[in-house]
Amino acid sequence: MIKEQVKLIWDSVFHPSQTDCLQSQVIRQAISGFTATVVDLSIFKGLLTLGVWVLLAAFFSSTISIIVNFNITRFYVYGHLSEQKTKTPIVQFVYYILTVSVSLGMVLVILQIFSVRMGYDPLLVKICAIPVVFIWTVVSGRYIVFRRTRKKPPS
Repeated sequence: MIKEQVKLIWDSVFHPSQTDCLQSQVIRQAISGFTATVVDLSIFKGLLTLGVWVLLAAFFSSTISIIVNFNITRFYVYGHLSEQKTKTPIVQFVYYILTVSVSLGMVLVILQIFSVRMGYDPLLVKICAIPVVFIWTVVSGRYIVFRRTRKKPPS
């Protein structure tokens, strides 16, 4: 049992084209999300250090991490679908922007409530928002953005 789980994790990370199950995609999405989160938090902290307003800093850092995450997700998490019938990259990007706009909205609302109004540390609040955004990203990536198109039955 443990050996199969280790093999699944190994294949999920290093051989994404061989693993298409939800668990494998979640593992790859976690790696993608971790990378984007490091980019996001680094830029966010840097902008706060420069004195940029907290919501503006969140907007800019999130926007840059969105672009990073889309590219990693498209090529690493769902890259194995490129041979299959999926949406075009432009359509995927439009869907992705729509779904991450929801993520950005969630983060901005959470920051507004807990940091701006209640006075909690903005970096801590942004870190606490990560699980909410991660769950939404996995669900929207699998079922909206990178969803395979269904073949129409012959008429």
